[in-house]
Amino acid sequence: MIVKVRTSPTGSWKLYDGVKELCYSYFSSNTVIGVQDNVDDFTNPGKGLYSEAAVEKKEIQQIELWLNRGETINKQVLALSPVYVLNDEGKTIERL
Repeated sequence: MIVKVRTSPTGSWKLYDGVKELCYSYFSSNTVIGVQDNVDDFTNPGKGLYSEAAVEKKEIQQIELWLNRGETINKQVLALSPVYVLNDEGKTIERL
């Protein structure tokens, strides 16, 4: 499975390949989240589509992801919606 996450308001993306298990939850701006040392945090909204106002109006949701890629330590990712879950052929199977 592949997880596709937007890394910046300008449209850059990061792909996490080889995901065996995915856990996720939505959180609000005022929620305190404990993070790992190696967290990938892409929740800085910036301007335009990913503005603070869009997050506050809940047009864009904040998502905490835990990716299990067969490693002993799961990867923690904080992202803004949409996040795409793709099968191994690259076809979208779910949009978070």
